[in-house]
Amino acid sequence: MGHGEHDQAGHRRPRSQSPRPGLPMMLVLVWLLYGCAGPRARDEAHGPEMRPARVPMACEQYRRTIIREMEEYWGTVADIALAGSQVAQESACRADAQSRFAAGLTQFTPGTAADVLRWHLHELRGCAYPFDARCAIRAMALYDLRLYHASRWAADRRNRQAVMLAKYNGGPGWVERERTEARRRGYSDTHWFGHIELVCWRAAWACRENREYPVLVLDHWRPAFIRAGWQ
Repeated sequence: MGHGEHDQAGHRRPRSQSPRPGLPMMLVLVWLLYGCAGPRARDEAHGPEMRPARVPMACEQYRRTIIREMEEYWGTVADIALAGSQVAQESACRADAQSRFAAGLTQFTPGTAADVLRWHLHELRGCAYPFDARCAIRAMALYDLRLYHASRWAADRRNRQAVMLAKYNGGPGWVERERTEARRRGYSDTHWFGHIELVCWRAAWACRENREYPVLVLDHWRPAFIRAGWQ
């Protein structure tokens, strides 16, 4: 672009200027350190590891329940593999899982659990939060469906699922505000990947976790569940 070349930092360099004498050696060192470091080092250099996943053994005991609950509330559009993937990501399919802010198989926070129970009092009557696995799966199916319906503005099914997952992980209010800001900045407000996901107003750790969540569920776990026949 324009006159002269650019160096690696993006600064313009006159055509007459020759590269530094040590550059070939630097390239060799980079190759030795990075190219020969193996797949693990390359994966770690590009964000979360995306090695082929295997369905956790603990998930199999909940397979029928997930299928039943998803088909009951989602009908013919139920994505069984995605639901299993979400449970695997949330708790590794451990009903007794606890984190700093959430608990149970589907890791509802107390506030979200109260909201979902209020919205679906009939469907969740008699449920014992947070460690009742059947109730946790039903609550996830219902909450996901609510978020999915609220995200019908997404460009296609994959983007819509990603928006649903981002809302599940970080809250629908944040995602909608970031969508508005993405539109203001000139990004598409109907595409999550490469557009809305690039705008994040939260703490750095929260942004990273929230942006990784849809990728981990859709691209890391879901193929494994499909291979295992969760369809």
